[in-house]
Amino acid sequence: MSFFVERKKTIIIFFIVVFYFLIFASSAPRQFPIGKVIEIKKGATLSEAAALLEGENYIRSSILFRLLVDLKSP
Repeated sequence: MSFFVERKKTIIIFFIVVFYFLIFASSAPRQFPIGKVIEIKKGATLSEAAALLEGENYIRSSILFRLLVDLKSP
C-alpha cells in the first residue's frame, strides 16, 4: 500500500479512538449516585475534590476531571 493510504487509515483510527474516549469520558459512571448529595469542604484543593468525586462515583477519572477544569479555568 502507498504511504498515503496507510496514513489515512492511521488518521481514521486515531479519530475513532478519540471519539470513543470522549463518549466514555463524558458519560456517567454505571453506579452514579442518584439523589445523593456530596459536600466538598471549603478550601479543598482541586485534587482533593476530584479524588472525593471519583471515590463517590460522581466522575470516572479524577485526572481527566482536573485536566478539564484546568482547561476551562480563565
